[in-house]
Amino acid sequence: MIQTIDLYDFKNAFSVINRNNQFSNEGLEWLFDYCEDLENDLGEPYELDVIALCCDFQESTYEEIIDSYGIEINRNDSEEYIQTQIRDFLEGETILVNYDENKVLFQQF
Repeated sequence: MIQTIDLYDFKNAFSVINRNNQFSNEGLEWLFDYCEDLENDLGEPYELDVIALCCDFQESTYEEIIDSYGIEINRNDSEEYIQTQIRDFLEGETILVNYDENKVLFQQF
């Protein structure tokens, strides 16, 4: 049985099982778009599993990523360059879902 959901339903699914703090509102929108794109790329319905998404994906600040993954950076470089280095690192290791100037959503590895 398949149920089509929209962004509101997607966000609500996280709230229903008390995972609404796992991602920011924007992070949930990015994740929803990613799941829709995945569904379109595969050509088959995507089965929503909130717990799996919470285990598989992470939303972090750039500083948290530097600390968690031990990325060596030059603190004298511009913030924009450092963020580009971090995104390049993530793209080389995993799936980079989306980002802005403050945070990144990626598949954990």
